[in-house]
Amino acid sequence: MSYIFIMVIIKEKKKKNQLFKKIPSEDFVIKLLNIYGINGFDINYIFTKDSLILNNTLSKINEIINELEDFYLPCKKKIYLKNITIKRAITILRQFVKVYNYNIESSEKFNNYKKYLEYKLSNIEDIKKEYSFVIDFS
Repeated sequence: MSYIFIMVIIKEKKKKNQLFKKIPSEDFVIKLLNIYGINGFDINYIFTKDSLILNNTLSKINEIINELEDFYLPCKKKIYLKNITIKRAITILRQFVKVYNYNIESSEKFNNYKKYLEYKLSNIEDIKKEYSFVIDFS
């Protein structure tokens, strides 16, 4: 009986960003999070589309649209920064927090027989992982 032990280490490679021509600063991302009602990188804050409407998030985003345009590649700003809806606003937030290893998770909830989505900021686990495999050729 012979065994082969293989260890694989996956490392994060530095790759060119396909959305942004310049990487947003952490201060700008925190400013953007504040527009959505999130205090910094607070991973315990939960929001819905209705809460974004109540906070006038769309009008606040339209106030900083020129700053957002500075970060996006020209072809991407045509897609994401025209006719901004609540859904697009959430997509924009997802794109900016992803740069700093955060994600916006969504989960379905029901209230009074009505379905809605809840969104939560979460930290992405370390990219570097270690896997072990044992292959048996018996």
